[in-house]
Amino acid sequence: MSRRPLQERIDVVLAMARVGNAREVARTMPGNMESNRKFASRTFDKFQETGSVLDEPRTGNVKTALDDNNVNDILADFDAQPTESYRDREKVLPASHSSLQRLAKREGLHSYRQQPIQELQERDYGKRHLFSLRMLEKIRNIPQFLDKIWFSDEAKFLLSGMTNFKNNYYLAKENPHFTTDKAHKKGGLMTWCAVSSVGLIGPIFISGSVDGWTYRSLICNEFLSELDAYYGGRSSWYFQQDGAPAHYEHNVRDLLDEEFPRRWIGRSGPIEWPPRSPDLTPLDYWLWGILRDGVYSPRPKTLEGLREAIIRECQKVTPAMCKKAIHSLNWRLESLRDSGGQQVEH
Repeated sequence: MSRRPLQERIDVVLAMARVGNAREVARTMPGNMESNRKFASRTFDKFQETGSVLDEPRTGNVKTALDDNNVNDILADFDAQPTESYRDREKVLPASHSSLQRLAKREGLHSYRQQPIQELQERDYGKRHLFSLRMLEKIRNIPQFLDKIWFSDEAKFLLSGMTNFKNNYYLAKENPHFTTDKAHKKGGLMTWCAVSSVGLIGPIFISGSVDGWTYRSLICNEFLSELDAYYGGRSSWYFQQDGAPAHYEHNVRDLLDEEFPRRWIGRSGPIEWPPRSPDLTPLDYWLWGILRDGVYSPRPKTLEGLREAIIRECQKVTPAMCKKAIHSLNWRLESLRDSGGQQVEH
């Protein structure tokens, strides 16, 4: 992303010379008031010190140590473009990746990761809080409880690419709650996976729309078959699903009651899954992100290429990676309990 345009810098200097107050100048500018105020102040300070609003000339990729001459430029860049990565910044700024990080730390700035969310409703908080209490009680009373659960979910991979949530950050002193609602778009491959502390089952690709019978068939013919063949059968496992309409069909719930009696987590299940809670399933807060990083590097050009890329990236997922992601649910549940059901931050 480019720096603020030269003409904007010139306009700010002229306005500062005329008005003499950075806050008043910022009021006339589009965008964030505080970022514009800092930009106006630092740009004018630089002009008074150097007689120029141009960036300092650079030779090749030589990086200099931080000093008073370049710190103001870098801080102005932080303010103007809080979502830009350190990697991109070091390409155009007179400082290395590590120097930029040190400066941000010195100034009390933190990188907050963007995450997909579903907007919580008022009635959701109590359900989420109750879920955290029940799950934490089971963790206390059942040895290795989290290791006994298969978490499941669907995601759509598009040929046009998906937002890389893992690498989206916002540089700020306080969390700006820089979040993005999940997009539901057409044109790609609907993909189902299940994850436990011992590994991953999938990907399983779903053609057409997902209804109760399609989903039930997937559970019977794909998931349970693999569970029996490779993971010692279903008698000791719990199964989790979210509250999607297809998952809530009577024929699906009847199947789960039969195959996982008193041991499934979901909408109207023995353990009630709270609505709008992707921050509590390892597939949403972990798996889909790492798969998309690999699937779209480089971006496939055909559906067959997309399918092959998804399979390839799933094969890279190790049991150790799965176990670490599953166990991180423990602190998420504690955070959920302590906050009374609020969204869990990464």
